[in-house]
Amino acid sequence: MRGSCVRLFAGLLLAISSGHRYTAPYSDAAISSMFLGTLGGPYSTAYGVNESGAVAGFGETSSNDFAPFFWSAATGMVNLGSFGGRGQANGINDQGHVVGSSRISPVGFEHAFLWKPATGMVDLGSLSNELSNAYGINNLDQVVGDTSTGNFSRHAFLWTAANGMQDLGALRDNHFSSVAAGISDFGHVVGSSETMPISASAPPGSSYHAFLWTATTGMKDLGTLGGARSFGHGVNNLGQVVGLSDDATGRERAFLWTPERGMEDLGTLPGGTSSEAYAINDRGQVVGRTTPNERPFVWTRSTGMIELPSLTGSGRAYGLNERGQIAGQAGGSDSMLHAFVWTEAATFIVTKTFDTNDGVCGADCSLREAINAANANPGSDVIVLPAGTYRLGIPGAGEDAGATGDLDITDTLAINGAGTADTIVDGGALDRVFHLHLGGSVLMRDLTVRNGSVLQANGGGIYNHQGILTMVNCAISGNVADGGSVPFAIESHVRGGGLFMDGGALTLENCTVSGNQVRAVAADVIGGGMCVNAGTVNVRNSTISGNSASSPGGAGHGGGIFDAAGVINLQSTTISANSVAGSLTITEPTSIGGGIENQSASGSLTLTSTIVAGNSAVVGPDCHGDTYRSGGYNLAGKPGAPCVFQLGVMTGNLLDADAKLGPLQDNGGPTLTHALLTGSPAIDVVPPALCPATDQRGVSRPQGSACEMGAFEVTVPKRRAIRH
Repeated sequence: MRGSCVRLFAGLLLAISSGHRYTAPYSDAAISSMFLGTLGGPYSTAYGVNESGAVAGFGETSSNDFAPFFWSAATGMVNLGSFGGRGQANGINDQGHVVGSSRISPVGFEHAFLWKPATGMVDLGSLSNELSNAYGINNLDQVVGDTSTGNFSRHAFLWTAANGMQDLGALRDNHFSSVAAGISDFGHVVGSSETMPISASAPPGSSYHAFLWTATTGMKDLGTLGGARSFGHGVNNLGQVVGLSDDATGRERAFLWTPERGMEDLGTLPGGTSSEAYAINDRGQVVGRTTPNERPFVWTRSTGMIELPSLTGSGRAYGLNERGQIAGQAGGSDSMLHAFVWTEAATFIVTKTFDTNDGVCGADCSLREAINAANANPGSDVIVLPAGTYRLGIPGAGEDAGATGDLDITDTLAINGAGTADTIVDGGALDRVFHLHLGGSVLMRDLTVRNGSVLQANGGGIYNHQGILTMVNCAISGNVADGGSVPFAIESHVRGGGLFMDGGALTLENCTVSGNQVRAVAADVIGGGMCVNAGTVNVRNSTISGNSASSPGGAGHGGGIFDAAGVINLQSTTISANSVAGSLTITEPTSIGGGIENQSASGSLTLTSTIVAGNSAVVGPDCHGDTYRSGGYNLAGKPGAPCVFQLGVMTGNLLDADAKLGPLQDNGGPTLTHALLTGSPAIDVVPPALCPATDQRGVSRPQGSACEMGAFEVTVPKRRAIRH
């Protein structure tokens, strides 16, 4: 595919970072991002994206191996298999054909492959029966990469179904090594080649120059920016090349080479010292990364470099298509690097607070009309939601096309509010507020979701049915899932007062989930704040407080959080003042897990530097249920009723201490929090390496020699008062 990039010089497996800190995720309102998932392990990266939005890359599996993947909105992430060992996919064309490399055994040579849905993975061989790697493919199924030659060098190759593997040689001398990184639909091949023998003064990699090869011209040296080296990574149909070159001072800089201008330095993002470009499309858009901190960018001649959004501010952009969709990797809420796609977003601006649905989002546009327009527009979109209270007003619960009742999300979009106190989406007790469907992906930031209500259904505020939901600087409050006065026919319980997860993914960052209820007269009630029936949940720098599960004629479970079979990670989060109440006449326990109830026995609920305290239930006032995993430095439970961790790191845990939390209130910042009071044992105990960069309010961490447990960091003046 055009714009495919070489990974040889970065190594097969990129360094995996796990200690990044959170920074503001959106640097440009016209760009939205989507997390593609993993193959079961913690790491994935995307290298190429075609015109249909299908993506190729590789990921870590649950068995700690690495495998190539194909992703599309219809299929999700699919493991493409291997020849017998680990592998990766490097490029994809518009037919969905994928190229990459796979070891022929767990410790054997890598061989280039071409994968098609009809044939599966086909070995392209090599020129020496040893190793080969495929890095790029165009829409004619022409494949490029590098192969061992048998004369102690590796050469760029061009493979076609008719002619097999063709040696493209090298610059200067065929005893030198070369590699082909990408190929255009017109047969332009880009890559890099050694220009002098390896020696003490010219170690491996120090003499490479970028090249452009065509069948007519052969291999052309593109030179450098004045330094010793350059590497060609991507090429478009105009024969324009991007890559990396040393400048005259030895700095590594992203370059754009054109026949008219030669090689140009593209600079860096603000604060950057070096940069690298990996791909270019026919529109002249270039993607890559700058350092330090590995920040992904998109560049055009009119805009210069724009940083791509990432929850941790880290990542790389590797490939792009003509629609402006960008494939790469970015830090997620778990601080690991994951496969992402960024998209140029259409923007819909909401102009009124009234709930209308006339089918048009123009000068007169409601939030419902904006969401419906975004759903109908393929690709990612941005909705600008100014300050105001947007109350649902069209009756009709149970409808899933966005015409009545709740707001249905089926596509990829971002909803950007003006602040949790200023932008409020109110269900009006008419229905739940948001319903995220399979295939939907939404980022909500700087807004409040409140006053949603469902009867004999799940998810009072938000129902996530296998979608991807990310919320930053948010509040979810005052929502109700009501079981009614009698047990209902389909099931005898109601779940998720604030939020119900039925698969998919949820990320909460700097959010407060408070005052939500799941209630009934006789049915069982589960998960006052949230119920995770299935899916992956990451909560960081957030507060879950004052939620309740109450049923005088049934049983209550999980006042704050209920985990049925999900994977939940809680970091630097405070869970307090949640409650459960059940029947007083039933002999078996009916009030269980005031803060958290975990029924997932796999050890998939993990707490790190988190406070679970001051919750109430008859059984397990703070924690109850199956296997809990510790990431260390948790204050969980209270004297006489500690939380019990069966797995993980126990360092720094306090399981029978009084957290000394203040009430939920405005302590500064965009959301309500619980302050730590004088004498709290949660102060100054968490190593800085385990801390997010700020607390929930935006206060930098640490303020002292170490960070606080939970979502609240005591500021320096207050810290001094506490100590003295």
